[in-house]
Amino acid sequence: MTIGKRRLLVFLCLFAFLCSCAVSCEEAPTDLSSMQSPVENEPSPTPATSHSPETSDENGPPKDIGFGIMEVLVFNAGKADAILVLTENHTVMIDTGEEEHGQLIVDELLSRDITVVDYLIITHFDKDHVGGAAEIISSLDVKAVVVPNYRRDSRHYLRFADAMHENSIEPVILKKYSPLEFILDGVIFTTYPSDLDFAEYSVGQDASEADYDDEDDEDIELPNVNNFSLVTSITHGNKNFLFTGDAKARRLKELLSTREIMNTQYDFLKVPHHGRYNKRSMEFILAISPSYAVITCSEDNPADGQIVSSLSSVRAEAFLTTQGAVYCISNGELLTVEYQ
Repeated sequence: MTIGKRRLLVFLCLFAFLCSCAVSCEEAPTDLSSMQSPVENEPSPTPATSHSPETSDENGPPKDIGFGIMEVLVFNAGKADAILVLTENHTVMIDTGEEEHGQLIVDELLSRDITVVDYLIITHFDKDHVGGAAEIISSLDVKAVVVPNYRRDSRHYLRFADAMHENSIEPVILKKYSPLEFILDGVIFTTYPSDLDFAEYSVGQDASEADYDDEDDEDIELPNVNNFSLVTSITHGNKNFLFTGDAKARRLKELLSTREIMNTQYDFLKVPHHGRYNKRSMEFILAISPSYAVITCSEDNPADGQIVSSLSSVRAEAFLTTQGAVYCISNGELLTVEYQ
């Protein structure tokens, strides 16, 4: 057989094979019910989106959305106030618990590599608010100390005053009608003094709350010392925090008449006076109506039931330091509060 004939024969065989394949494909039935669409059975891809201001990573803290991150730690110091506020680059302390808590606070700050306290705010000079201040001033670099306008002849106050003197600190004394405002990393702090002027009073070592009046009447002989508590309002983005020291009825009346406070929607409240009830308590809690509230109390000095009920009535989530320290973190839009 010649080469040309062989090539023709191979071509004819290949053509016949291809034709048979085409016929079999046309005749084979197509079972559409058994076919699966890869698009329908696989999850559709989710487009990448930025975090909403009201969301955070699952099981994680709020993320910075432009306001920076602010942290608040309310120490478990029993019936005492010791509150740490951290902005991105600065540190503020509001009260320092009792003397035994001073080293606890110092250790906490050092564990965070913090050696500078920009502002130390002492709401008033009771031992459960000023007790740890001397240790903090002696151990860390405290830039400014803010105090109310009165004196107290107690061992705790004198230790505090001596520590300031030894470290060449001249306190910022807030007088009536003269609030202090400062801004750290965009976070606005405003500290309000009492309208009463206590400069002429020097409260003795053995003074107790029962020795002083707590009436709305301004013509009182000796005001209850808790009523000069400095009150600090903090604004971080769209979140607002209020720290009220040991404010009693007379002081709460002042706050209820303070336009800047009453015009602010507070997300977080440090409940006045360790959750003790007074005749202005319910009115004040109703006016503030916080989302979260922290009561600094102990098993021996628990919060009054009326206070807890009042917080529940405004749907505030209450945290009691009898159950542990309370940790808050804010990104200016989202606030989370939990026990540490």
